[in-house]
Amino acid sequence: MSINVKDNDIASLSSKCKQLQSIRGDIDELEAKLKQMKNDEERISTEEIPALLTSLGMRDFTLEDGSYVGLKTNYFARISKANEDAAYGWLRANGHGDLIRNEIAVPFTKGQDEKAKLLEEMIKSKPQLQDIVINKKQSVNAMQLKAFVKEQVQKGVDIPDHLLGAYVQTQTVIKEEK
Repeated sequence: MSINVKDNDIASLSSKCKQLQSIRGDIDELEAKLKQMKNDEERISTEEIPALLTSLGMRDFTLEDGSYVGLKTNYFARISKANEDAAYGWLRANGHGDLIRNEIAVPFTKGQDEKAKLLEEMIKSKPQLQDIVINKKQSVNAMQLKAFVKEQVQKGVDIPDHLLGAYVQTQTVIKEEK
């Protein structure tokens, strides 16, 4: 079996590859510029303008075009894993224990459907636990699903693509010469 490829076909393919490389380069440059602009925006918005307003003894003002400029205080909080015990202890000791949400999760692995059902029935059968809402969640690990789909497709097995959200995509890869 021989393939008949014309020079102008190769030239066209080469041109498209160069076009793709150029576009990817442009995207990289624009993403880097966008990242820098977002950093500049953050610095000017949270450091430079507040410092200037403060030094002028102002909290807000109006620009010539009518735009309002003012300072707003935002609050952020996030308890790190390392600080959970101490933070929760403090919250409880200071009358804020109601901020703490308790969730008990019992992970079941593949093939333990019956054990999961049994535990759920046991909890529901206890009168003192009747008011507890059981949030039952089932999931499939994304990477395991991807590996499963790949395996089935490579074996030629028909799978319900629409149910699994599965598709196969061919993508051009160009590695730059170093």
